[in-house]
Amino acid sequence: MHWLSVRRWILNGLLGRKHSRLQVFADVFIEGLEGLTIGDNVSINRGCNLSAAGGLTIGDDVAIGHSCSILTTEHGFSAVDVPIKNQAVNFSPTTIGKNCWLGARVIVLAGVSLAEGTIVGAGAVVTKDVDARRQIIAGVPAKPIGKH
Repeated sequence: MHWLSVRRWILNGLLGRKHSRLQVFADVFIEGLEGLTIGDNVSINRGCNLSAAGGLTIGDDVAIGHSCSILTTEHGFSAVDVPIKNQAVNFSPTTIGKNCWLGARVIVLAGVSLAEGTIVGAGAVVTKDVDARRQIIAGVPAKPIGKH
């Protein structure tokens, strides 16, 4: 059996549904499976880090490039007398809409939603929602650079 099939079989069991054409490559780390929803025809390339504890939804037909990080949690930092490391963790749902493409080494911060058809350029850091469909965004922080 091919390793992609094994990974799909494992995720199907853990997530409680059969995914069509799901590809999860080597060295993908998923934390918080209970908060993860994945559509069909999704590919998650090598070395990705998915933080799903705060609620992560990945729509159908999504391509996630290698070494991407998608976050749903972040440290609190409001208490002055408490080290940041020891402060509460904040949970914020993150959504990757249908037909999105995240280039290599993209970071999507907690609480962000990407509209259907969003393309994110390699190395971008997405700090805000993308509300309009079929936007191309890039940069640090990511900003719209075109439509497709």
